[in-house]
Amino acid sequence: MNFWTMRFLCALLFLTFISAASFSQTKTTTFLADPKAGAREKNFDTEHLLLEISFEPEQGIVKGKVTHTFIALQQETDTLFLDAPGIEILSAQLDKKAVEFSTSKDGVTIKPEKPLTWDATKHQLVLEYKSTPRKGIYFIGWDEPEPANPNPYSVRKQIWTQGQGVDNRYWIPCFDDMNDKMVTEVKVTFDKNYRVLSNGELLAEKNLPDGKNKLWHYKMPHQHAPYLIMLGIGKYDVKQLKSKSGVTIDCWYYPEFPERVAPTYRYSAEMMDWMEKEFGVAYPWNKKYAQIPVQDFMYGAMENTTATVFGDFYFIDERAYLDRNYIGTNAHELAHMWFGDYVTARGGEGTWLQESFATHYQKHFERSVFGEDHFQWNRMQEMQSALNASKRNSNPIVNTNAGTERVYQKGSLVLDMLKYVLGKKQFNKALASYLKKHPYQNIDTHDFYIAFLETLGVNLNWFFDEWLYRGGEPEYAVQFEELTNAAGKFTRFTVKQTHETNELVGLFKMPIWVEVYYIDGSSNRKQEWISEQTQTVDIENAEGKQIEYVLFDPNNEIIKSIDFLKNMEMLKAQLTKAQHMIDRYDALIALGNLPVQNRKDFLFDAFAKEPFHGIRAEMAKQLAAYIDDMNAQNVQLVLKDKNPKVRLAFLQGTDIIPQRFLADFEMLLQDSSYFIVENSLKTLCEQHPENSSQYLAATENVIGNSHSVKTAWFEIACGIDKQKYLPQLIRLTSPQYEFRTRTNAMEVLKRMNYLDETLIKHLFNACFSGNGRLRSPAKNLLKDFMLQTDYKKLVEDYYAKNTFESWQAEMVQDLF
Repeated sequence: MNFWTMRFLCALLFLTFISAASFSQTKTTTFLADPKAGAREKNFDTEHLLLEISFEPEQGIVKGKVTHTFIALQQETDTLFLDAPGIEILSAQLDKKAVEFSTSKDGVTIKPEKPLTWDATKHQLVLEYKSTPRKGIYFIGWDEPEPANPNPYSVRKQIWTQGQGVDNRYWIPCFDDMNDKMVTEVKVTFDKNYRVLSNGELLAEKNLPDGKNKLWHYKMPHQHAPYLIMLGIGKYDVKQLKSKSGVTIDCWYYPEFPERVAPTYRYSAEMMDWMEKEFGVAYPWNKKYAQIPVQDFMYGAMENTTATVFGDFYFIDERAYLDRNYIGTNAHELAHMWFGDYVTARGGEGTWLQESFATHYQKHFERSVFGEDHFQWNRMQEMQSALNASKRNSNPIVNTNAGTERVYQKGSLVLDMLKYVLGKKQFNKALASYLKKHPYQNIDTHDFYIAFLETLGVNLNWFFDEWLYRGGEPEYAVQFEELTNAAGKFTRFTVKQTHETNELVGLFKMPIWVEVYYIDGSSNRKQEWISEQTQTVDIENAEGKQIEYVLFDPNNEIIKSIDFLKNMEMLKAQLTKAQHMIDRYDALIALGNLPVQNRKDFLFDAFAKEPFHGIRAEMAKQLAAYIDDMNAQNVQLVLKDKNPKVRLAFLQGTDIIPQRFLADFEMLLQDSSYFIVENSLKTLCEQHPENSSQYLAATENVIGNSHSVKTAWFEIACGIDKQKYLPQLIRLTSPQYEFRTRTNAMEVLKRMNYLDETLIKHLFNACFSGNGRLRSPAKNLLKDFMLQTDYKKLVEDYYAKNTFESWQAEMVQDLF
């Protein structure tokens, strides 16, 4: 064999081997493409940011000087870019020398005289600037007179900030991204009649020589991301709480309403102690934490490091506490002091590492206060949100397009399932290790995964793959039957995964319990790893006991939808005897879908015995359909239930109030719950309009949370004396009130189909708000009115005869 022949044969053999190898390779895992994933590139790292700032609040003007202390990251850095859209840069100095700069619509580019190098040299960039931002920082109430006798919903003069996602760049020139962490220091000059809150420790508060202003100086103890920089300015008092571990908690409040402090900030100190113990890491911000309510806030709250801002619709009295309180949101934002502020996601695909964790520990703290059933009720609502998201798409949690329901609710449940798989103690050990390994750092999902591998030695690739990096949830079809073999009787569960599988959604592998309960009160249970398309689980019944009911995944530990048909008698037994609230609730819902002849008698009996208000509320809703067959004792049993949600469910489920029960329902006008007063007033006046004046007199002095009762009151009163009450209702849409009061009044006027020039003025004002929850309803209401010819002309005439700034005209141009 000559040389060339040998080379040809070797080459042929090699190609054959490669071909065979390629055909024998198994298919790799497919994940959803995510072009926006990953950290933003940067060529410098900011170590310290000093902000010196003052305001002209009536004009919404920010005047500032910012000093960035930084190091260059690359071998040669010839330009520096800072986000600063809309900011006018007045001067720039680099290392105490004037430096060339240029601005664009997105920010400012600094051009050093010589390229900076990547040695350890620290540089200082100082920018003086001015801006009139419409994002990031908000000037509330400065064009309105302060009321002489404010109520909790009257306009207030405030300045507050909201930096997440990337909005602090509109009032601070900075590299505005979560992957640049820095120690921040803020000096604010402002009117001495107001108080100022910012991040960290208050180093100084001193009067200035002008006799009008004070200087407030705050500094952070550790580095954090720039989106967490905050300011809150207004007229406040502060009540201090202290946790057992010594953390000072400053509770800011409106001085006119000290009675609202207790219901608003309830359990604040307890949750600090609980979280330190649960996380295995002390509060990481030098024993100082504050919370401040602000008006017209566009979200529920924001976890700015050491200084949470929350909407003052949570600044509540004891009656409003019954309907909606701040406890859950409070716990959520406090958990962020660890998850989001202490360890911060490197990129948007890691948002779940912040929001899922805060949502998870919010509900777990509430469990410590309100009990197991309350906790499971929260889990059930989270599961419904997660399953609803999958009706739209199968995006995974670890993805910039995951969506709110996944990065909050589904991710929270995934953490529950991880505890279910590992056990809570093992989970907590890995969690503490994860936190301690990455103090004040940026992290990603892989860092969380590694914590379990390094701490416990467990490889959770399968779990992270199916629940975090891929999408969907399992759909199970379950059947059971009683069979006999040589050993005797047994119960066989047949489980099928019926969801559609594709590259992004596969079969799920999870350990699942099945349980069989017998008439004699005994039970058998077995846990099996369900991973196949079709699988059977057998539970022995050697003594041939009669089955009373069966459960698949008791307590609903796995995110799933399930098709599991059971007969009426089994559902009744499950409703009255199942240990876990969620199993009882599932039985109740299933019973509601069955044509049961004697359901009401069974429900009356079950209602009296059921301990959890959520199930009693659903029972009350179902019982309302049988109100004609109820006696006074049963009606009063429901209407006097200790939980307002139960009373409200019965009221809302009652289509027509029988005359013999009218007095019982009229008692609801004096209820402790604002929701119930509002709904009973509407229902009673609708069904018995002849008594409207009597009902209005009984509720005349009730305002409700954000005027919820009063706007309903005005709607009814306008039917009696429109000339007297309509102007008062329209006034509630004005900028003299916070946004929820305004939108409540707008909804009433929409139903009344009433528009005049005063209301148009208030609606246009709302259209220019930085709060989308005010802006959008106002604009939509104007659009609805403009579908009517007369009202359209009224709106067009108002617009034509008034002068608007260019940005205002741009915000309403789609109306025309």
